[in-house]
Amino acid sequence: MSENESGVSLHIERLVLNGVPLASGSVMQLQLALQNELTRLLGQDGRVLAGGAMHSLTAPGFLMAGDSAPTDLGRQIAQSVYESLNRTLPRLSANGAD
Repeated sequence: MSENESGVSLHIERLVLNGVPLASGSVMQLQLALQNELTRLLGQDGRVLAGGAMHSLTAPGFLMAGDSAPTDLGRQIAQSVYESLNRTLPRLSANGAD
């Protein structure tokens, strides 16, 4: 789904959003915002997450305004996923050393 300039790749097979009323036309906006924000977050500090395949990852919840735009929601989801990845996976410097 996302690849930043250091070559880090992240693929999300399935994203489950419980209780999110989302019109079908908004899905692409949400997806693009999520992808852009995850790319930004993954590349922001020059460090990469060490990892591999994960069967599942539960990201922390967040409060959503009733009138949230799909782009705002996509950014919130990306930040939640990134926070969960940071708690779950070790981090390496860009050159591969801790």
